[in-house]
Amino acid sequence: MTVTWKELCVKEVICSRDGARLGYFCDFEAEIDSGCIFAFLLPDNKAFSFSKKAKYRVRRDWIERIGEDVILVCRYEKTDKECG
Repeated sequence: MTVTWKELCVKEVICSRDGARLGYFCDFEAEIDSGCIFAFLLPDNKAFSFSKKAKYRVRRDWIERIGEDVILVCRYEKTDKECG
């Protein structure tokens, strides 16, 4: 299955273990040499938050399923990286 970045950005990310609604992907981390994406970043979803800092990071191998409306992940971690 092939998914574009545009398609990924409109799917809500939910953790299957604790039911947390993490939001939507805002950016990704990739290796320059290989071009492989290894993690995705999610912004702070607080109302009226204009921060460009990401709140959560999801590694590619933590994604369990990409559905029509949501992306299920088994883990996530807090981060303070910048969203592009």
